[in-house]
Amino acid sequence: MTGIDPPPLVVVDTNIVDEPDIEFLRSLSAAGSIRLARTDTVDTELALKSDAEELERLTSQSAQLEEVAGPLVLGHSRLGIAHLGATTETDLLGEVNALLWGPGTDADPDSHRSRRRFRDAMHIATSIGAGADLFVTHDGLNGADRSLLGRAAAIQERFGLQVVSLARAVEMFTDE
Repeated sequence: MTGIDPPPLVVVDTNIVDEPDIEFLRSLSAAGSIRLARTDTVDTELALKSDAEELERLTSQSAQLEEVAGPLVLGHSRLGIAHLGATTETDLLGEVNALLWGPGTDADPDSHRSRRRFRDAMHIATSIGAGADLFVTHDGLNGADRSLLGRAAAIQERFGLQVVSLARAVEMFTDE
């Protein structure tokens, strides 16, 4: 996958930002072999951290990554970053959300699980909209079917985006 012009776009989930193995991907990005990015949703999720030191550490690491922006969703997006009024992106977000969690599953503002799932859909839709080749996450390492890794085959079949664990991403680029 490396050595391609333009280099592949690799987008990471919030749960990857401070993982030690991301340094391998950062080195590939520094060498120009990949573009390493985060979605705008990452910093939305990081802002929920209650520990000020942890928030500073994570946002500092996140800021080192290119940021790709998705559609503005009130209560889930950062104003001034997300795209306002992009109907095709909003439609894509609805398609992704339905594929991941089932038709008619919208974010219930009172449910942590529902908000987390909706933001997972935002990560995937934003990655697809940005033309990402790979989305890297830990969501589903426990083998859960109702997770991003558990739905990876369906995401790739429908949208062409590969969803992989960090270990798998490192392996993919090491094998080249």
